[in-house]
Amino acid sequence: MHRTPSATTRVPLFVMRHTGREWTSGFGPSANGAAPWRSPGEARAKIKSGESIDLEKFRKLVRSYIERHHYKAAVFWADKVVSLSNGSPADVYWLAQSYYLTKQYHRAILLINGHKLTRNATCRYLVALCYYEVGEYHSALDILERSENNNVSRIKTEGEAIAVPEIDDTMSIDCSTHLLKGYIYEASDNRALAVESFRAAVQADPLCYEAIHALTQHHMLTVKEEKDLLSSLPLSRTCSEAESAVVLAVYETRTNKYSSPSTPLPQPAAPLATNADFITAQAEKLYYNCNFAQCHRLTQEVLKKDPYHTECLPIHVSCLVELKQSNSLNRDDNIPQLDPPSDIVGTDTNASDITSDITPASADDPLSDSNLLGTSIGQPVMHSSDVGRDSLSQSLAIFQAPVLDIHGPLFQPLGKSPISSMVTLIPVRRYQPLREPLK
Repeated sequence: MHRTPSATTRVPLFVMRHTGREWTSGFGPSANGAAPWRSPGEARAKIKSGESIDLEKFRKLVRSYIERHHYKAAVFWADKVVSLSNGSPADVYWLAQSYYLTKQYHRAILLINGHKLTRNATCRYLVALCYYEVGEYHSALDILERSENNNVSRIKTEGEAIAVPEIDDTMSIDCSTHLLKGYIYEASDNRALAVESFRAAVQADPLCYEAIHALTQHHMLTVKEEKDLLSSLPLSRTCSEAESAVVLAVYETRTNKYSSPSTPLPQPAAPLATNADFITAQAEKLYYNCNFAQCHRLTQEVLKKDPYHTECLPIHVSCLVELKQSNSLNRDDNIPQLDPPSDIVGTDTNASDITSDITPASADDPLSDSNLLGTSIGQPVMHSSDVGRDSLSQSLAIFQAPVLDIHGPLFQPLGKSPISSMVTLIPVRRYQPLREPLK
């Protein structure tokens, strides 16, 4: 049955209107006087006629999404900003940064290389970092060394260096470059060059704790070398006298771990006495000085406030083993109930009864790996006159199992906590050595 439209119904009437210079198409007004539909072509024409796009608004939007961890949204809008700005170097960098945050490392490399921005130090570092993440260490090192080898042939091939003030920070990028080189050398088991790179990183930025941690956690320096490093830090370049005192105080807690922890804090750093990291560092020194009772008291204090403290947990467990209280781990409410992560290993805590007859492994032993276990706390690889070489090899194979991505029921928790009376979980540093050492 045919119906006649009412007076309030919109009737899509296709009309041609003359604007004075040309004919444009659209839907005509409805019976109720609504405005006609405007085509996308008309909208673009209006923008071209007078309005301009505020790219800063979209750039701030990309930064905002990155800060709020909406990385997919950041990639989407950063890609549009690059097109709208005709490939501005700063916009290309932020798109590559968004690719990195979404683990699209090869896309980031291709983007920066495609815009020929490896002549910029910040973009070059990001490319090297992407190569490092995918395990292409030689390519990463080659990119990083371009800034140091300013030969004439390279300049003729690639052109002069590009400065991008919006993203460049000379001190930070120098520190990051040396730090990344240190990690590359460390992954290739070249400790001498790794130490040199980490030292250069902390000299470039004395507040870079990551370099200090890399040097001290793996015992790369002697006690004298640690003191010389702290005394040589150019803190006056970036810090006041009071700030320098705080920096040295917190760094000293990370160095010389075998010394007495009774050193008083300077006045500006006095509030750090209740800091969880500071207390953990004190507990570690107490452990190395065989003061297990006081060490246990401090680790308990930390775990009550922060049961997920990753540095305190292995010290707490090792201390309980030394105190012959490993069974209390099943009843310890301070231990979080977590699934074992992919970078933990198991040790038989019942072996603590024979520790008096065992000596630590020699540094010259090919079976001992200084990077596999970052600290000697709870270190299971040991020599004994009563333990055969085959048994030692089997033990080492067990500890290397997680590095080979072999996970199974062997490391499942036996009680309510992931750390039981049978198994102690110790964080280790995972890495895959290169076939050929870097030189």
